[in-house]
Amino acid sequence: MEIELEAYQKGSRNLLTHLVMTDKWVTSQQQAEDLIDEIFSLPYHVELREHYR
Repeated sequence: MEIELEAYQKGSRNLLTHLVMTDKWVTSQQQAEDLIDEIFSLPYHVELREHYR
């Protein structure tokens, strides 16, 4: 839970990537980054794109 809060508080995309990588189905940093990019590209996630830079 600590990494989630830190990623949010700092608006850190890098920490968000590390958080996604804790999922057992994510096998690489590139896969985590691609997943985040795909989620952020959805039109209703404008606030997420702006928050995590």
